[in-house]
Amino acid sequence: QDVIYVGYGVFLGCEKLTKLSIYCKDIGEWFKDNKVIKEVILGEGVTTIASNAFYGCSELNTINFPNALITIGSHSFADCTSLTSVDIPDGTTSIGTYAFSGCTGLKTAKFPKTLTSISRYMFIDCASLASFEIPDSVTYIGENAFRNCASLTSATLPKNLTTIGSWAFKGCSNISSLSVNCQLDDQHVKVGEGAFDECNVSSMNFHCKEINRLSVRPSVKTIVIGDEVTSIGDNAFSDFHSITSVSFSKSVTSVGTNAFWNCDGLQSVVIPDNVTSIGDYAFNGCSSLESAELHSQDIGKRSFSGLEALKEVILGKEVRSIGTDAFNGCTKLKKIRILSKGISSIGKNAFLNSTEIY
Repeated sequence: QDVIYVGYGVFLGCEKLTKLSIYCKDIGEWFKDNKVIKEVILGEGVTTIASNAFYGCSELNTINFPNALITIGSHSFADCTSLTSVDIPDGTTSIGTYAFSGCTGLKTAKFPKTLTSISRYMFIDCASLASFEIPDSVTYIGENAFRNCASLTSATLPKNLTTIGSWAFKGCSNISSLSVNCQLDDQHVKVGEGAFDECNVSSMNFHCKEINRLSVRPSVKTIVIGDEVTSIGDNAFSDFHSITSVSFSKSVTSVGTNAFWNCDGLQSVVIPDNVTSIGDYAFNGCSSLESAELHSQDIGKRSFSGLEALKEVILGKEVRSIGTDAFNGCTKLKKIRILSKGISSIGKNAFLNSTEIY
């Protein structure tokens, strides 16, 4: 515990030294490029792991992180290719750039709840990294932080996130699911260039209170609106051409103007009875939409107009008003089933070109 300095390379050439126990408060650049150490035990007195401390320790496969740890320096475990997991305790507040870069054998990582930022390049080229959980305390994900982590299949954006750096997830080619706990719009989250380039995100799951026009727009097919969401704002998903399905939770109360405008891959939609209003032009331009089941009280003007693929509409018992031109120009619309007995307002030309209503 009283040792304050160990010279660089002091253990070089110790070819049978595979295990170390360290109890001093600060660990310096003492083991860089050591090719024989396999296990390191850190005592509870350790608070700082300096930059480059274990850089290039290619045989290191086991290390514990003590509860007193506060700082992990830049490049501290870079190129530790045999390391398979890291569990960083609560209380750690700083992890430097490139800290675990090039750890090609790393499969899992657990972050402390006291961490506020994922530094630049922290896990770049960790090709085996398959799972991690970013705590809600994190507000910043730096540029290239998870670049080329090709084994990742999902990612979660934490509740208080404000910045996603350029190319943060670029090359994570197997990410198919993105869980969104933050307000992922230009007002709340700054997203850098190419943050999700070369990712194959096919579904987005939303768990934030409101969804406004998204600052991240991958080619997703499935949108899942979670129980935490209460409103879908204006233009939230407009021009998401790849969306084929959307599911709404029981917590959503409103769908904004142009919310799904020009989502021309969407084929069907069911709006539950907890939604009180569908905004004007909400589904306008959804040219592949074939069926719509609507249980909201108010259906806005031109909300479904001009949808030439639309064949069937069910208006639930909750419907009270239908806006002007709501279904105008839906030339293939043959069946409109009206279950409501309380409709008080139907706008001009609402069902123009519809040939059968029952």
